Amino acid sequence: MIHHLRGTLVERYPTHLVIECGGVGYEAQIPLSTYETLPEGHAPECLVLIHHHIWEDGQQLFAFRTPQERDLFRLLITIKGIGPKVALSVLSGLPVDSLRAAISAGDVQSLSRIKGIGKRTAERMVVELRDRLGIPATSVQGVAIPSLPGGAGANVVLQDAVLSLITLGYKQGDAVGVVTQILRDDEGDMPLEEVVRLAIRRLAG
Repeated sequence: MIHHLRGTLVERYPTHLVIECGGVGYEAQIPLSTYETLPEGHAPECLVLIHHHIWEDGQQLFAFRTPQERDLFRLLITIKGIGPKVALSVLSGLPVDSLRAAISAGDVQSLSRIKGIGKRTAERMVVELRDRLGIPATSVQGVAIPSLPGGAGANVVLQDAVLSLITLGYKQGDAVGVVTQILRDDEGDMPLEEVVRLAIRRLAG
């Protein structure tokens, strides 16, 4: 696997670059965030980080300027409905910091504005990436998630239950309200699955 390439930047376009290393020219696809940080013109010394993507019918290189970009790209392509092309579109649509903030806030509306990302895929991004990125959720789609007195564990269950209900199609405000009440009434450590089941029954009632 190729980790990085260091050499002469021969060509630079918004969608791809060509870098020559040891007399061999490597073409790699890039997001706009990488394009904007590349040196202009024929740069004799350029370093890019590589994701070497291999599938049944071929292989392709993807280049990034920072570890954060490459790491996020690799996380994105693990989500159902997001392949390398869409992952590049996501990184081109929002800078890494803004993307992390949108995921933390559960801002499905902003995420779904990105080309190739629909509402359901945006919801999956929030649910699947928030914990893996190590960022706590403070709101979901603009609705604040209150803190519970039960400590970090209770708040994690609250956030995960709300996100699960939104993914199932319930309104975010209703989900926050009913899950908060369930956990405040509960004297023990109710498992996430039970919280979601009870919330669905109450919302359907």
